Amino acid sequence: MKNLLKVLSFGLIMAFFFSGCSNTIESIKVDIGINKKQHLFVPNEEMYTQCNMHAYRGRVDTVNYGVGIFIPANSKVTLLESNSNKIKFLYKGKTITLLNKEKYSGLDIEQIFHRYFGKKKVDLNKFTKKERKAIKSGRVIKGMSKKAVLVTLGHPPAHATPSLESDEWKYWKSRWNTMIVIFKNGKVVSIKD
Repeated sequence: MKNLLKVLSFGLIMAFFFSGCSNTIESIKVDIGINKKQHLFVPNEEMYTQCNMHAYRGRVDTVNYGVGIFIPANSKVTLLESNSNKIKFLYKGKTITLLNKEKYSGLDIEQIFHRYFGKKKVDLNKFTKKERKAIKSGRVIKGMSKKAVLVTLGHPPAHATPSLESDEWKYWKSRWNTMIVIFKNGKVVSIKD
């Protein structure tokens, strides 16, 4: 498949070169779909948030500080645009920018996109009644599963919690305040502020 794309790319480049077209090589690559990051989504596509988020001054950081406008999991959003480090979307008439700081998330923008947005809602029925109530309020409570915490707070920043297998996940409530969610046998046993 890669060889076919290379042959097609070379053929298109040569065709444009000899026809005098002014397209650059990079725009040709995008046109034939080599640069996948340009095709994360279709502008104006409606999707659903896959975890709770907080937008402060129109921005959600992938560290997901717990301050600002609360955007619940399963919120319908309209995707606007993206580039290598951010995704813009519309939520209740407001433009929100999801900013990826790769050194904290450990992921590129395409991986972030799939973590935060989906074509379907998160099935909250797989969680207990207490977990659903906590998810909807954006709070972590004792007894929650790791999956419920991921929907409630999002993924912990990878620079502080490199593995979800860990029994301690570190989150930022604000730029200066952190909390650690402690698990035993996959369930929350305590929260240290």
